[in-house]
Amino acid sequence: MDMRAHIIEVAGSLFYAEGIRAVGVDRIIAEAGIAKATLYRHFATKEALVVAYLRDRYERITQYLREHVLENEQQDPAEKAVLPYRILQEMGARTEYRGCAFLLAVAENEGCAPVLAVAREYRSWLQQMFTELVVSLTDDAEALANELTLCYEGAMAAMAIHREPAAADVAHRCAFALIRARQPVSVASAA
Repeated sequence: MDMRAHIIEVAGSLFYAEGIRAVGVDRIIAEAGIAKATLYRHFATKEALVVAYLRDRYERITQYLREHVLENEQQDPAEKAVLPYRILQEMGARTEYRGCAFLLAVAENEGCAPVLAVAREYRSWLQQMFTELVVSLTDDAEALANELTLCYEGAMAAMAIHREPAAADVAHRCAFALIRARQPVSVASAA
């Protein structure tokens, strides 16, 4: 692992576990076992490090969802469309789960355009993922994808607040009902 990736990994773990504001640069330097000059050679500011952490998180999450949802050819289309909720429930069951890293970062960095830009990019990617998942199920894939994205985000927020992974199961059932409600009558009644 190169030094930049090492710093992002250490900082990202701390940011997610303890909060961006709670973790200072000196703590990152100590945990990473590096000199201050090394940190600043790779990241001119803490904000730049936060954005790099979010970009790294974005790449990891979207790659995982691509591999485990979008490229999953074994699922019925409606079941495949709600698979992200099952994955979310598994993530939420982990003791270290604190909620959506992007929502947490935006909450802690209100008004920070680069942080908000990464969070918006992630939300846009989720919307595109759900659109791709439901395009064969309805004539209004964009509207359904928006509803599924909101259910997904709502589940993440509820799980973060209540520390209860069952919110993903509730969102899964809601999402499945939304899918069935938007399918043509002949397809929905045959299922």
